Amino acid sequence: MNTNNYFAGCTTAEHVKIEYRRLCKMWHPDLGAQDQLIERTAKMQEINVAYAQASARFRQEEMREKAKAYGRPEPTEADYADAAAVDERIRQAIEKIITLDGLEIEICGLWVWVGGDTKPHRGELRAAGYHWSPKKLKWHFAGVPAGGFRSFSMDEIRTRYGSRQVRNHQPEIHMEEAHA
Repeated sequence: MNTNNYFAGCTTAEHVKIEYRRLCKMWHPDLGAQDQLIERTAKMQEINVAYAQASARFRQEEMREKAKAYGRPEPTEADYADAAAVDERIRQAIEKIITLDGLEIEICGLWVWVGGDTKPHRGELRAAGYHWSPKKLKWHFAGVPAGGFRSFSMDEIRTRYGSRQVRNHQPEIHMEEAHA
């Protein structure tokens, strides 16, 4: 498959994310037989390149629309690069743990929160860059460091930044809007 075709049917950034997760579940090297490792790794690398391109395109459109709506100057190339880097860090953080059983993965704004049966996976979560939050009893990965030291409950975080559940226990991964 040509790398330009992976996300050709996607019309929004959300569709790109959904399709990316579906492709990860299908082609991730950790999910296949050992004799397919080289093929699956190469395919996943193709998918990652195509995802980065498609994601950046939609991210840039969103940034232009927001700037226009708030009467701000149009974003620069540096702004686009910074946003793409954050998206990539979040994608990589999720990819490192998506195959672990029993986790409940949730994206809130630019952070990833992980609950569920995390105890058996403490080492993998730490190695993937996640940190334990004792007040929330969840692990978190910060796509962008927090700007302050205020403490919010998970419900307040969901309301403030939005929430998407990443489903990893089904044959395909689906993203759903969580209702706060």
